[in-house]
Amino acid sequence: MVDTIVKYRWTSGAEYRSEVEWILSVIAHYNKIKWVEDPTAKITIGTEKEASLYVNKEFYDKVLNNVFDPKKVLGRTPHVYSGDNIDPLSTAFYYLNCLWERDSRAVKDKWGRSELTGSVWEYYGYNEPFLIVNEMFDLILRNLDVASVPGNKSVFLSHDIDVVYGAWLQDGKSAILQGRVYGALRESVNHLLGHPGWFNFEEIAMEELKHGFSSTFFWIPVKGPEKGVGMNADYSLNDPKLSKVISELEEHGFSHGIHKSIAPFKLADELKKLDFKVGANRYHYLKFSFEQLIEEMEGSGLKMDASLGYAEVPGYRNGYSLPFVPYHIKERRPSTFVEVPLCIMDGTFSKYLKLDAKEAKARILKMVEALPDRSVVSILWHNSHFTDYKYRGYGRLYSELLSYLHKQEIECATPSQLIYSTLHVD
Repeated sequence: MVDTIVKYRWTSGAEYRSEVEWILSVIAHYNKIKWVEDPTAKITIGTEKEASLYVNKEFYDKVLNNVFDPKKVLGRTPHVYSGDNIDPLSTAFYYLNCLWERDSRAVKDKWGRSELTGSVWEYYGYNEPFLIVNEMFDLILRNLDVASVPGNKSVFLSHDIDVVYGAWLQDGKSAILQGRVYGALRESVNHLLGHPGWFNFEEIAMEELKHGFSSTFFWIPVKGPEKGVGMNADYSLNDPKLSKVISELEEHGFSHGIHKSIAPFKLADELKKLDFKVGANRYHYLKFSFEQLIEEMEGSGLKMDASLGYAEVPGYRNGYSLPFVPYHIKERRPSTFVEVPLCIMDGTFSKYLKLDAKEAKARILKMVEALPDRSVVSILWHNSHFTDYKYRGYGRLYSELLSYLHKQEIECATPSQLIYSTLHVD
């Protein structure tokens, strides 16, 4: 439903119409705005400094000529400037699409991933991303004297299934180091009896249903190590036990996604390996470039990706707390799918920040409480974090997060709901 009609007219700069109208469409979507072009409108769009919506010719020329280096695009603070004034439209365009990562000198880690290290965030002295795009959109609406529309937080719960059969070794080793020899023995016996500790999908599902939630399980279709890169799945989706549990989860209202492997295959080709329905993708190890992600997603036919996050820090990598349709810069048009940015991942706290469960809980709750009411909190919890050895306390922490979300009346969103709500205006 459209609540506000905003009339505007172009005075100049229409050669950047596609880019500007894409940004306006993202603003409009969650604020129930309909932009209407009218030659008599008071609101103007143009390259003139006095225009209501300023089109920064220098910025768009740089971007369309593949100049993405923040040193050349941004100013003394993490914004695009017009003279002494912040240019909110251009700033939002730059961050929403993670354009600094397209710079040829952008820092990558050993897996070829973009990190906070070497990013625009670190360049301006931030330890984690902040919601700069949300701020820019609020600034634009205030400048136009258009009220923003209040909303409610929702949560997207998911589980990346990387390892199913490793509990006896990884949890067993941790149990021994903790002096819990009986626990190590029990993990080994359960493994030998065909009940591996990380084959825990039913337990995860029951815990979520108890709180009125459902989640999405992301499965890797390629098994085994990738030389010089890392490990894909330690399981095969042809395993009858896994096929059975995948079907049962779907029957109980849970969703499935593809966890694109680190093997040198196209996303579209890996989808052909699946014999069950998936509604979304997330890259294994979060190993992708955003430019590659857009190309592969469009070639796959999928309508949702959930990969856009950092492994080593929490928060929204592109500075925006809502799903959106990315911009296809090469073809100068909106892309054809929804990106749901990742906000919270268990491994960020356990592996990278090295926090115990109590410390992680305090950090996560503080983050969620500080988010704008109109946000989608994407939470990723691996099945390996539910046992109480290697990631001690993290299974209980997930249950406590579910209780908190339930008490706060934060609703749970499925891939199909997120796709529909982002691609359509009711």
